[in-house]
Amino acid sequence: MKLDYDVQHLPGSLRDWNRLVIAVSEAPDDTVETFYLERKSPIDLSSPDGKFAVAKAILAFANRDPEVVAPFFDGRALIVIGVDKGTVAGMRRIEDHQLVAALKPYLGDDEESPRWKAERHRVDDQNDVLIIVVDAPRPGDPIFTLRQQFNKHLAGKVFTRSSTESVQADHRAMQMLMRRLLARHKDFEVTVALGAEDIRRYTWDPKVLEPLLEAERRRYLRQLPSREPADPDPDMSPQARAVAAAVALGTAAMADKYRPVIEKLGTGTRHQEDRSEEEFRAEVDDWLEDVRGAFEEVGRDMIAITKPPAKFTVHNHRGRFLEDVEVEVHIDGPVIQHPKPLSERSISDRLPNRPRDWGPWNSNPIDYSSLTQINPSIYNRPAKSNATNFRNSGSVTATLSLQELRPWKSHTFTEADDHDDLVLLTQDLDLSAVRITATATARGIDTNCVTEFSHPVAAPVDVTPQVLKFLTRNRGGYFRANA
Repeated sequence: MKLDYDVQHLPGSLRDWNRLVIAVSEAPDDTVETFYLERKSPIDLSSPDGKFAVAKAILAFANRDPEVVAPFFDGRALIVIGVDKGTVAGMRRIEDHQLVAALKPYLGDDEESPRWKAERHRVDDQNDVLIIVVDAPRPGDPIFTLRQQFNKHLAGKVFTRSSTESVQADHRAMQMLMRRLLARHKDFEVTVALGAEDIRRYTWDPKVLEPLLEAERRRYLRQLPSREPADPDPDMSPQARAVAAAVALGTAAMADKYRPVIEKLGTGTRHQEDRSEEEFRAEVDDWLEDVRGAFEEVGRDMIAITKPPAKFTVHNHRGRFLEDVEVEVHIDGPVIQHPKPLSERSISDRLPNRPRDWGPWNSNPIDYSSLTQINPSIYNRPAKSNATNFRNSGSVTATLSLQELRPWKSHTFTEADDHDDLVLLTQDLDLSAVRITATATARGIDTNCVTEFSHPVAAPVDVTPQVLKFLTRNRGGYFRANA
């Protein structure tokens, strides 16, 4: 029976996983099972029989032909446990560490073990549908064998999945697996992986900015002599309040009265106001508009500074030592890369310079002796062997460069490399998965390795609270007025 679900790609969102579970449960019989899907009723994974049944299915799915299975679930296979004909009962919830411990005796936990992970569909407070996702088989993979005897099944036995059952591999299946194994010596395979939540959806409400900007506009315009004096900002110090009152009233007598206070506030050169009121108003309006434009970047900064950076990991899946590896990674779709700010101060530095207050002002001389001396040695640091380079072009393209990559090993780019921490962001709230293409080359190899895969996009994050907190916490610094 044909499954009522598009099986070309693995589900990319919680909604898609839910649809798949329903489709599997609604199949009236086991004919829905095939060489990329197995449906099981609830299993007791604390019993030897339950552990072996799941381990056997994982081994069989791991021992498939890469070319044959590629068109289905991106080459992966699913074991859906806790559904039956027309029911979604689930099974007793089991944590990942418990699941790994239950299957380890039969599967092992080294590089010669099958690659798999667990997904869950919540049924109630105690039960989940457990979905085992077995990784796509690849040229060069070992032959995955049973590690521990179970009843009549001896250690070393090979299971495969050519149709609807997990069975012992016959001579034809063993020949296929030998060809698959030998591919490691005549080819090379390099892939790239990202963390599950390394691509993030985000949103923020720009309307939170408007009350603050309006308060700033009113604060500036209250300084003009043509305006009626207003109550001074309660955040002002007594001295600053006195100066503001003198400027607002615009009388020489008041200015003279508070001149000693003004002179104590700065020892530089005193300047008189040389802008007209119209020029001052225009300067304030232009500044407010520039702030609105800058906050698109500030919104990204706020999620970038609070979330872990994206981690790019390059894997060598062959027994060949690789040199001068370069992987070009293209992340398709409306995704951008955004560097992580060093601090909140660096976020403030993105904002445009404030207009000078109306009225007389002091220019203070710069004390160059107080400036931090730059150590020339920072410009003579040795070059780092591994590097990354990212660019935005409607989507994201990254170039990952490695001096060497040892057989069967991986490298994750960190600050030890010539690599800047960044986050991958999208404002498309409906985007649940993106397509990633990685093209790898290496010195001395006259071909390239191209891999494509679907990567999930993390659930949306609203950064409005962080933006608002950033604005209000910095009031009296960049923003000086009360909204």
